[in-house]
Amino acid sequence: MPTQKRGAPRHSVPAASTPTRSGVDAAVAELRLLGTELDRLDDAAAHAFGLARTDARALDIIHRLESVTPTELSRSLGYTSGGVTALLDRLEVAGFVQRHQHPSDRRQILIEPTAKTIRLAAKIYGPLVAHTQRIAGSYSKGDLDSIVQFLAEIRQATASRAQELGPG
Repeated sequence: MPTQKRGAPRHSVPAASTPTRSGVDAAVAELRLLGTELDRLDDAAAHAFGLARTDARALDIIHRLESVTPTELSRSLGYTSGGVTALLDRLEVAGFVQRHQHPSDRRQILIEPTAKTIRLAAKIYGPLVAHTQRIAGSYSKGDLDSIVQFLAEIRQATASRAQELGPG
């Protein structure tokens, strides 16, 4: 019976279908580079909106979710309720969000992006979204399913690590 070398990896799939170490390293390197470019894009978008980066981050969450309560936004950002109130006041004065009473719970307030936010977001992000869709369209459904799964797992791992490190 052959013995496995000490420390040698055990694979449940044939070695030929396992990514090479350089392939894994290349994926990690590309993710780090993507993170840097996303940071640059976030800075440029915040500047285009005329907002501080943290306010732009909150506006991105509101825009993506289309409607959010202050409590949900507080959880997403890791801010206190007072911090979220001040942030929402700034965004509302600037014309980026509007507050509405929740339709089924009068004690709740819903925060929604304004038409101004939606127009500016489309102007800033629209070309990138269209380009991303063209790139994605060149992949098979199976490949896209794998890419989406990979990105979701990386996002979850990143969120977990950020939570372990604490507020920031």
